[in-house]
Amino acid sequence: MFEIGWTELVLVGVIALVIVGPKDLPKVMHTLGRWVAKGRRAFLAFEHQMNVLDAEAQQLERKEKDKRDGTKLTTNEPHDN
Repeated sequence: MFEIGWTELVLVGVIALVIVGPKDLPKVMHTLGRWVAKGRRAFLAFEHQMNVLDAEAQQLERKEKDKRDGTKLTTNEPHDN
């Protein structure tokens, strides 16, 4: 995704160690991990919602096409008799 190699990761780790210090580095990494996890969850929720909206839009398009073509809509919805 980001195309980061091992050398870049080592460089970032060394810089973080120098800036934050060895004492607080585990806390910072834990907090960063939580932020990343929250971001991933938010992205997955957004992606799921977009997939649901896409499926609904495709279903509406099929209904409109079936109405235009004069064919019967085949769904699993119960019929009112």
